[in-house]
Amino acid sequence: ELTDFDLAELIRNEIRKYDVYQYNDSFEFEVHLPETAMVHADEKRIQQVFNNFMTNAINYSGNSRKVIISMTLENGHARTEVKDFGEGIDEKNLKNIWDRYYKVDKQHVRFSSGSGLGLSIVREILDLHDAEYGVSSKTNEGSTFWFELPLIQK
Repeated sequence: ELTDFDLAELIRNEIRKYDVYQYNDSFEFEVHLPETAMVHADEKRIQQVFNNFMTNAINYSGNSRKVIISMTLENGHARTEVKDFGEGIDEKNLKNIWDRYYKVDKQHVRFSSGSGLGLSIVREILDLHDAEYGVSSKTNEGSTFWFELPLIQK
């Protein structure tokens, strides 16, 4: 269901859901968002994408317990990034993480009962939006998951 909405506002509202991690688990969320970022997309599905990236960042943050959420507005697009400073993903596994049921075998991960469907669903949602998306990661340095949506031109 495509509608016009403020992506920056959506993310600000969603981040509030994660306050419990700050209070209970000493997580630090650093947030860099523009005042507004109007896009035309399926708001519920984009919300799902963002929450998947946040959940993964929390689960794979390791001992750092720091997550940076940022959005930049460039070339007519809003680029949203969620960065953790955990163990990262080995380069040989990066190509598989978007596949259904694929889970990177990790020993030092927060308890997660995930099905391995999250990133494949994210991929499907973003593909349906013709959105650009990806991940950059380095072992022992963390991962940055991102997606871009076109801004509504005034």
